[in-house]
Amino acid sequence: MLVHSCIAVTDQGIPLGIIYQETNTREKRKDDSGTREQKRSKPIEEKESFRWLNSMNETHQRVPEDIPILAVCDREGDFYEFFSEAADLGANFLVRIVQNRMVDDGKKIFNELRSSPVAGSMVVRMSRNPKEHIPSRNVKMDYHCKEVVIHRPQRRREKHLREKLTLTALYVHESGKKGIEWFLLTTVKVKNEKEIEKLIQYYAHRWKIERFHFILKSGCKIEKNQAREYERLSYLTLLYSVIAMQILNLTYLGKICPEISSEIVFDEEEWKVLYCCARKTKEVPETYSLKEVIYDLGILGGMKGAPSDGMPGARSIWQGLEVLCALLAYRSYIV
Repeated sequence: MLVHSCIAVTDQGIPLGIIYQETNTREKRKDDSGTREQKRSKPIEEKESFRWLNSMNETHQRVPEDIPILAVCDREGDFYEFFSEAADLGANFLVRIVQNRMVDDGKKIFNELRSSPVAGSMVVRMSRNPKEHIPSRNVKMDYHCKEVVIHRPQRRREKHLREKLTLTALYVHESGKKGIEWFLLTTVKVKNEKEIEKLIQYYAHRWKIERFHFILKSGCKIEKNQAREYERLSYLTLLYSVIAMQILNLTYLGKICPEISSEIVFDEEEWKVLYCCARKTKEVPETYSLKEVIYDLGILGGMKGAPSDGMPGARSIWQGLEVLCALLAYRSYIV
């Protein structure tokens, strides 16, 4: 079963919740019918990529009109139908592109961006990459910016698609060495360096959807679920997605707003049990901050608490929550 999720994140990087989720399954693991060009020429409604248009339309229907929306997508969102649909909706997007398209002056977009002058530099906080064992770090990035005009692909003959679109292209890469590089395309018209840097920071928040899926798979163990019916598994996936989203929210809320009260996420009984069990004491404080909650959840979740450990990550938090839920359930029988 394939799951496509769209989550809401504030401009500060706090995950709020799930806006849209779509599940489907394939009849065959691989589509071996037709040539590569025939597959590319299929109407978008017959492709799995159509889910990107669904998520954009659903987002604009569900979010109030007075709240500005920027749809941030990875390279799967790099296709012309998505761009044209966004223009028809009056929607803004920020997409990491993978296709080296021809732009209005007859040159390739990647070459155009690389040859353009550096517009400025900024430091971007890169999240930890557990797959490649790379810790979270600050990276100095140079960026280039250029307005480009892209045209409708020749294989796309649908009349509703716009013939051309004027967009802003960004090239972001590590300063002075070969490393991280992003080619981004957006509908947002930038006027100065500050607006460019804001867009780059927004794209850095895209990693949170990866963390969401990490929690859903590894924390909630959705892939090990024994449900044998598609409908049942899709309902369970939605239920566990809400739980994964709450854990993700707690993780980043504790980093961005550490001094707020713990009672924003836990009631009095819950945080008192957490405090006493994590710190092995019977005395409870008058105030208990969210930062302290996150740290104590990490202790319950197996974190050693060494000075060099820093704040707990998502794994320690969900393991700590499992222990806390067991403690609360046990307490209800003995009190």
